[in-house]
Amino acid sequence: MIIAKDIDSSMDGQTVGYITERILDDAKINYRATGSVSTLYFAAIDGLAEKKAGKLSGWCYYVKKSGDNIFHKPNIGSGQWVWHAGDVVVWRYLSDGIHDGYESDWENK
Repeated sequence: MIIAKDIDSSMDGQTVGYITERILDDAKINYRATGSVSTLYFAAIDGLAEKKAGKLSGWCYYVKKSGDNIFHKPNIGSGQWVWHAGDVVVWRYLSDGIHDGYESDWENK
C-alpha cells in the first residue's frame, strides 16, 4: 500500500482522477499522468510504471459506491468517474489491466 486517505466530503462531485492527483500531490508521492480531464491516465505512481510487469500491466481504479458490497472496475477513465461522499476508491496495479478484475471481492480475502 502506498497511501490510505479519507476523502473529504468537500470533494463530492469531483472526478476520481482529480481527487487522486490532489492526494498524491499533498502526500508528495511522485506520479506520471498523461492526458487531461476525460483522457487522464496514471502511467506511474510512486515509481511503479505501466508495462513494468508485462505489456498490459498498469494502474486501474475500483469504486465501491455507497451501499454496494463489492468494488467495481469502471469502464471509463478516472477523469470521467465522478466521486460522491460515501464512495470508496482503490487503485491497484494489475499485470493485465485490460482483462483482469472487473468485479472483485478481493478486499474480503
